[in-house]
Amino acid sequence: MITGLLGQVSDKGSEYGVTTSSINTKNLIIRDKEAQEQLSGKSINETIEALNQENRHQKLAKADIESIKSDLERDLNVATKFVKNVNSVGDEIYYQMEKNEDSVFSIQKKTENCNHISYLDFKSDNSQALKRIIYGNDILTDEQAQLLSKVATAGMLNLNREDKVSSAILYDKDLSSIDETAVILNRGSTNYLNEFIFTVFERFRAWANLPSVFGASNATRDHAQITKKLNEYNAHRISQGKEPISANNVTHSLGVSGNKNMLNWSEYVGNRYDNTKVNFLHLGGSYPSEGVDKQAKQLFGGVNTEYHGVKGDAVYSGLGGLFIGNNPNAKQVEGLSFGQAHSEANQNINNLKYIYKIDDEKKIVEWEKTKDVLNKVYPSSRLREFNKVNEVNK
Repeated sequence: MITGLLGQVSDKGSEYGVTTSSINTKNLIIRDKEAQEQLSGKSINETIEALNQENRHQKLAKADIESIKSDLERDLNVATKFVKNVNSVGDEIYYQMEKNEDSVFSIQKKTENCNHISYLDFKSDNSQALKRIIYGNDILTDEQAQLLSKVATAGMLNLNREDKVSSAILYDKDLSSIDETAVILNRGSTNYLNEFIFTVFERFRAWANLPSVFGASNATRDHAQITKKLNEYNAHRISQGKEPISANNVTHSLGVSGNKNMLNWSEYVGNRYDNTKVNFLHLGGSYPSEGVDKQAKQLFGGVNTEYHGVKGDAVYSGLGGLFIGNNPNAKQVEGLSFGQAHSEANQNINNLKYIYKIDDEKKIVEWEKTKDVLNKVYPSSRLREFNKVNEVNK
């Protein structure tokens, strides 16, 4: 199929591809002899002999079969190399990014008295323990449900665990302690090229909504399974006359497309979350928040979607109304670079203290630069003002 699409197979048509049929004159009968002689000036026997003569001398130009065979072998070789290269890239993305055993994890602390990212143990891995919980048959405990009730998905170019945890903290609502950091959905990362390719593919999957064809990353499947387990927990709570808890999602940039893919996958596998309300918090989103909200209303018992973006962030607002986020209501702020509008301007100033160290000169400079950006966006309170789907926006 790829060979055909590339136009590799040579067309052996033109005049050699046109064939004409011979006429069988053995049983040819001309009934009106006089009319035939008047039209052609020939007798019946002469007319039939003329047809035979044409048949004998008609030459059907035949295609050079060996030439076609040679060209086809050449073209198939070209196509095979092309497919092999595509497969190599695809395999690397799949095995190193999508087929990632560490597709979900939560923070692990080196010491109990810890309230800064520098005290986290990023070498410890509890991903398999979490998978046993979310794919197990038991109803979640209250502690497990609280842990899994908040999930974070980072944007592109967060290549390691520390980057992803930082993203979850910086874009979240106010945290009273680092212990409130969300569970991290980890799609895995290898290098900048694969990160870019995966980003385009993930955004395409969100738009196409064909998980039966394009599948879903392990992080997306884990997200759907976490929500399913939380919904089962809520059903149990409701049966006991207790209040259910909400599912909370904090996402930046590509993570919003991750939210959409979670909904796509949920529909595909037949999941419904009627006992659960979901709260989406989208920052600089790569997919329209209104589209996520609309689809979520078909699956959840309740939906609240808040989103935020700043002028100059093409990921959030799209390019001329085309592609990427296409979100409305960008905060009108002049003088910000794309990087500042897409990243720092969407962060929560109250959570910076968990990321930046007061005894590290480089970190202090970064902290001050981020605060300067946020002061430009919100000169008075420095607190983000969110747009809300289905409400009059500020």
